[in-house]
Parts: sequence; C-alpha cells; structure tokens
Amino acid sequence: MGILKPTTNNQQPTTVPCGSSYEHVLSVLNESHNRRIKPGLLRITSLLSAMGNPHRDFPAIHIAGTNGKGSVAAVLSAMLTSGGLKTGLYTSPHLQDYRERMRLNGNPITRRELVGIFKSLPAQAEGEISDNIPTPYELGTALAFTWFSRLGVDIAVVETGMGGRWDATNVLENVVVSIITNISYDHCDYLGNDLASIASEKAGIIKNGTPVLTGASGPAYEVISSAAAAAGSPIYACGREITWEHGSGDTAGAAQLTDVGFEDRLIKNLPQRLPGCHQEMNLALAVSAACLLPDRFRPDEETMRKGLSSADWPGRLELFPGTPSFLLDGAHNPDGMEALCTYLDTLSNRYPRLVAVTGILADKDATTMIGRLSQSVSASYFISPASDRSLTASDMADMWPRSGEAEACKDLPEAMRLAAADAGKDGLVCVAGSLYLAGEARTLLGGGERCRYYP
Repeated sequence: MGILKPTTNNQQPTTVPCGSSYEHVLSVLNESHNRRIKPGLLRITSLLSAMGNPHRDFPAIHIAGTNGKGSVAAVLSAMLTSGGLKTGLYTSPHLQDYRERMRLNGNPITRRELVGIFKSLPAQAEGEISDNIPTPYELGTALAFTWFSRLGVDIAVVETGMGGRWDATNVLENVVVSIITNISYDHCDYLGNDLASIASEKAGIIKNGTPVLTGASGPAYEVISSAAAAAGSPIYACGREITWEHGSGDTAGAAQLTDVGFEDRLIKNLPQRLPGCHQEMNLALAVSAACLLPDRFRPDEETMRKGLSSADWPGRLELFPGTPSFLLDGAHNPDGMEALCTYLDTLSNRYPRLVAVTGILADKDATTMIGRLSQSVSASYFISPASDRSLTASDMADMWPRSGEAEACKDLPEAMRLAAADAGKDGLVCVAGSLYLAGEARTLLGGGERCRYYP
C-alpha cells in the first residue's frame, strides 16, 4: 500500500509503494467496522482528491434506504448490463468474499486488480484509529470508484452503506437518478430515533434537479418530498406515480410476472426472479428508475425483461433444496425480519416443520425480531455471529417467548446440524439475522451441495 508523504508548495501527494498480499489487503478492509464507523465526507474527499477524483469519471445511480437497496441495485445492474452497457456495481456488505462488493457486468473484481488498486492508495489505513485516517469502508469506496474509473464504465450503480448524507458514497457528483427504497428503524445511534430523522439522513443523497424515486410512506415520505422540492428534483413514489400488480402472462415455470405502472406507462409481464412479495416494490422501483435514465442508458422493454430474467441476489430468501432444505436470508432488522416471516408463512403447507438458526448483532432490535420469528417457526438454534458487536447465543435464546424451543449453540456448524435434525428430512431450516451469518451458512452448504456437517 502507498503511504501519503507530506507535501509543500502545492505539490501533489506521492506514494511509497509497499508490498501487499491479497490476505493483507483483506485484513485492512475487513477490520472491525463497528470501531471504525465515522460518518463524514472529509476523509473520503481528501483521499479521492489525492487519487485524481475518480468518482467524477462516470455517471451513477445512487441508492439509499433501510432495506431493499441491494436488491434494487442488483436488478438495475442486470438490466443495464443486458443493454450492452459497461456497468459497475458497488454494494455492501458482502456475503462470502469481499470482492463481491465491486462488480463489472455482474463479475467481481479480481484479486490482482484489488491488490493493484490498493497499492496505489495515497493514504495510510493501518495504525491507530484517528479522525484523519480513512475507515475500511471509505477505503473500499475509494477502491471501487478508482476501479470503475480505470475500466471506463458507462454507468455505475452505487448503494450507500449506512444513511446517506454522510455516507462515503455521497461524494458522487454525476448522479442521474437517486433512489430511497424505504425508511424503517436501523442504525438509530447514527441516524436518529424517529423515522423523520432517519429519512432526513437518507434524503441527503438527493442532488439538485436529479429525479428521486422512493418507496417511503407517511412522515418519511413527507421529509423526502420536501428535500426533493428544495433541490428542485422531481419525485416519484410507490403507491403514487409507481404501481405494480401480478402479471397475467405465461411464466413457463420460471419467475413470477409483474406488471409495473410508471406515471401513464404500463410495462407488462416483467419477470421477478427474486422471491418474496417485498421484492415486487423493489422491482417496480428499479424499472421506474430505468425509465427515467437519459436516452443513452435507458433500456427498452425487451432489454428490461432480458436483464430481469438473469437478475440474482444471493442470500435473500435463497433456497437450498435438500433433506432438509435450507433457506438463507440476510434479515437483520425488524422490517427485514417481517418480510422474511411473511414469506415463511407462505411455506407452512409445503414443509411439515420449520425451524431457524439465528444470530443477531447487539445494535439491532433483537427482542422484536425474535418475537416475530417465533410466530413463523417452531424452534430456533442461536449462535453469536462472528462480530465484536454480536449478542451472545444464550441472551438471544432467553428472548424466545416459549420454553423448550430455543437452544444456544457454540457455533454455526453445530446450530445447523441440530436444526437439520430437528426439521427432519422433509422440513425447512431458515438461517437469518445477519448477512454475514447467511454468507457463512452459504459457504458451509457448499453452493447447494451437502457438506459433511449435514444429513
């Protein structure tokens, strides 16, 4: 990695090359995010300036929101890629491999590319925590924007990490569409304890004169609408200018079909590959955003259908059929858990027994999440996720409202093994509570093939 050397007389910063292996790069980028969350744009602005301001080299679609922003980003990326555009995608966190965060036309950055860009960083990220040292997330954002610039992407789809106003991605200047998926409670220590405050933070991504789409409602919508008006930006909202309903075309055994209405336009029979009724709104937001893109980026309806037919977003209601079957979901806040449980409730006739493997972080509303989960599954096996901000398995088990149905486990393999035995060969095990937990489970399941831990 390069270390920024002091400069005088307005000289540009120079770097001192340092040997960096891929493992070393990951050790820096995966450093505890809890200890290094420092909202603000000064560090990322200075870092990008020293790198030649790569974030100015490409147009972007910027996406914020409490839930669904990754799904919307993935669907948009698939449609744009299908239209022949060189499309960058930046999301976080990752499931199994850090490189998932940065993609070109759906393919993650290579190890060699990641190490090469990391070595060119003109700032020191290793050392004691300081207000002047970029956080791991800020470093990752700079790496992604630099990669997109070097590749010469036609357009990038960029998801915020947390909030919006002070998120590192909010340095983007050439934003063509802004999307705020929805507003609910999460990261309250940083964003505020009421929906209006949270909405205000996320509305910070709105750029002057740039179209805004949102799935927010109630007071949150009013805040976003006011922010859009102040910026001179037209706003399009779900349930108002954006609508959707089940399509009537032949699915030929494939994805559900959805009709999306955008203002006075109706786009019929769009394939929805991502499961769950909540994904209908995400699809409608993505399709409506595509309709608002400048001509050179805007996909026609056939291109939309082609892209939607290939859209994929692992770890979100992802089913691994087997004996028993496993369902992985990254539900990590109350609204996410509600969406998961709504889906689980539709499966009760398909599986004779549903059980869960659950791990939740301490900064989440675990009591509400576990209470809702208990209404949809018969038992849960708890583990403490691999994070310095995790709840203990025993604390979570104590939150289960019924006796004899919760067990604290030492690790994920044990929890999955016990849950599999409990569910029986015809049952379903749902792994949820954290995206990292879903990713770890996905690794253990070996891409759908049974590994040595399970029947």
